[in-house]
Amino acid sequence: MATSIVSTGKNLVFSTGVDTLEQEVSGKVIHEAYQQIALKVDILSYPNMRSLVKSNNGEVDGELARIGHINQRFKNLLQVPVVINHIDGYAFSAKYNLQVSDWESLREYELVCVRGLLFVEQNLSQRNIPCYQVSTYSQAINLLKIGRFDIAVLPEITAISIIKKNKAKNVYIQGNRLIRVDLFHYLHKKNIPILPKITAVLQKMKTSGRIEEIRTEYTLQQSSKAASVEN
Repeated sequence: MATSIVSTGKNLVFSTGVDTLEQEVSGKVIHEAYQQIALKVDILSYPNMRSLVKSNNGEVDGELARIGHINQRFKNLLQVPVVINHIDGYAFSAKYNLQVSDWESLREYELVCVRGLLFVEQNLSQRNIPCYQVSTYSQAINLLKIGRFDIAVLPEITAISIIKKNKAKNVYIQGNRLIRVDLFHYLHKKNIPILPKITAVLQKMKTSGRIEEIRTEYTLQQSSKAASVEN
């Protein structure tokens, strides 16, 4: 079932992966951008790969935010050429003293991956490193929690949030950041008339520092929430 983050009637509809906390920043950027061209937006969450299939099939109007050049695989999607957010990818594990320094160092471990998390899929497939796939972040973290797998490479903010939600206190970051990935908004090709308009608005927001300001505001809000829970 889809989860509506925002619902305001018959608007443009963009899909995104379920439980992706990083994408809340993307959502705030996209809502503000489309308001400037007098369009309203709904955002629906699905398992990662299902989201991509729906946006590529035109069942929704596009993808909220994904890594660059996914349109080489999903041919019906048009990349808006402005970075609107980024993801920091880390190795997470419930096991101690794993030697994680880079992608190649993951080869000796049993890995679990979230299906449709393309920056992980691409980096592992390029190195022929096998990975057992699941549909959601919660599934991956729970498999780490019980020791079924050694490592999952996950987006930092989302993973930490789900670890707290699932009370998986034994799962934590291993090693340094493996990757920082820029995210781009995508439109289904049926919406090609919108492309130049939304590109111009997003570029203006980026140049003015507004996109970074939105991310900073969101990070501060999350830090404040975490502090209030801990206290």
